[in-house]
Amino acid sequence: MLAIIGKGGFGREVYAWVKNSQHPSQYVEYYVTSEYEGKQIKDIPKRVASVIAIGEPKKRKEVSKLYNWYTNVIHKTTIIGENVNYGEGCIFSPYSVVTVDCRIGNHLHMNLHTDIGHDCTIGDFVTMSPGSRISGNCKIGNCVYIGSNAVIREGVTICDNVTIGAGAIVLNDITESGTYVGVPAKQIIKNAI
Repeated sequence: MLAIIGKGGFGREVYAWVKNSQHPSQYVEYYVTSEYEGKQIKDIPKRVASVIAIGEPKKRKEVSKLYNWYTNVIHKTTIIGENVNYGEGCIFSPYSVVTVDCRIGNHLHMNLHTDIGHDCTIGDFVTMSPGSRISGNCKIGNCVYIGSNAVIREGVTICDNVTIGAGAIVLNDITESGTYVGVPAKQIIKNAI
């Protein structure tokens, strides 16, 4: 049995592809947080493997403290290269790619058609929106949200609690929390996420 925590758009997407790719005897069910209608996290039977399909990194981090039996969900089209280590609670969506020699923390979301290049270090609770790309030898902190089709240039370091806007191109290190947009990416909001 797999419990998917979160019933928003990403949760419904994960539910659809997991349900369609599992053996018919597998059982997949939604669970939601107290802000939504439906089953609560406290209703998940003990020792049932779960993933948190909530896109916002800080919310996912809060919810992760309410339950402690996490698994990884890896779509059959995902490519994970050699010497890639990843934590628990990660979701690798269809057509996502992690090349080689990468270290990935807990509760990563790699949405549709996302890539992580060689020799990257990725923190906990990172969200990669559809089409986003992290080039090789990057260091991405905790609770980083990377918008759709954003690109992180090779060798860039991004600190914790950063939002990268859709379509942004990050050419330089980001050392201050906040929201960054544009080409090249510039800070527009400090300490936000």
